[in-house]
Order: sequence, then C-alpha cells, then structure tokens
Amino acid sequence: MDIITENLQVSTAYLDKLREQLRRDSVCARMMQLCEDGWPAQSNSEPALKRALQAFLTVQVGLLLKGTRLIILSTMRNDVRAELHEGRQGMVKCRECAQQTVWWPGLSQQLDELVLNAKHAA
Repeated sequence: MDIITENLQVSTAYLDKLREQLRRDSVCARMMQLCEDGWPAQSNSEPALKRALQAFLTVQVGLLLKGTRLIILSTMRNDVRAELHEGRQGMVKCRECAQQTVWWPGLSQQLDELVLNAKHAA
C-alpha cells in the first residue's frame, strides 16, 4: 500500500471513500467476498465475475486490488486520471505511475487520450 499512497498521494479520506464505494458496488462487493471466502469451482451463475481475474485479485484493508494496484470504480476515475496526469511529462510517465498504483478496464487507452488531448490543447 505504501507505493500506492506515495505515487498517487492519496489521503486517508480518499481511501475511506474508495472502501465505501467498493462495498456499495454489487460486482466489486461480490469479488471482495469471493477473495475472502474462496471462489466457487464454477462461476456460470455470475458472468460478471471474470474467472481470469481471480488469480490476481486480493482484498487488503478493505480495498480491492489487482496485484498491487487499487481497483478504481468508474465513479472515481476522473479524479484519478487527473492526479496521474498532473505534474507528469507525457504518456510514458503517466502510464508508469498508473501501472504501479491503479487499475480499471481500458485505463491505458484512457491515459493515452488524456495526454494527447493535453498536448493538443497546449
């Protein structure tokens, strides 16, 4: 968790908000429950839960992680994207920080677009 808080400069309040949002989101809450209680042999009844992810998912201090990266819900991604881009020079640094700290589907493409749009606006 230290690398996440160092690289993103996240506050305790932000982590508390993320914990609460993860508990409220039905898919994330179910994934967290499965991480803690064990995954069923068959997940056909729950297609939203991708079995390919199960080897990478863990729960630590009430937060859902993919490897060592925080899983960020869609409702909280704009702030994280802005934080990743702020103060970093270009796509490589932005992606490098993201790859160490956060994850969500489509993150790399969204960061590419953010950096390209910022270059065009300058």
